[in-house]
Amino acid sequence: VVFGVDRDAAGRLRLAVGDNGAGVADGELRPGYGLRGLTERAEALGGTLRLSSPGRLGGLDVIAELPAVAP
Repeated sequence: VVFGVDRDAAGRLRLAVGDNGAGVADGELRPGYGLRGLTERAEALGGTLRLSSPGRLGGLDVIAELPAVAP
């Protein structure tokens, strides 16, 4: 598992978590309650949540981009 945090030039925070698991094939990436909850929380803070498979390590990447200051 890898975890990273950085900030872009506009001041938005980018949080990324990735693993080297089996990942998810195209069309199989269906949000469940956990991913739905994460998405709702990111949006409530004025941000977004993105999923990528295969990720950097071959599994799944979960990337949240959030404003540095909540609305």
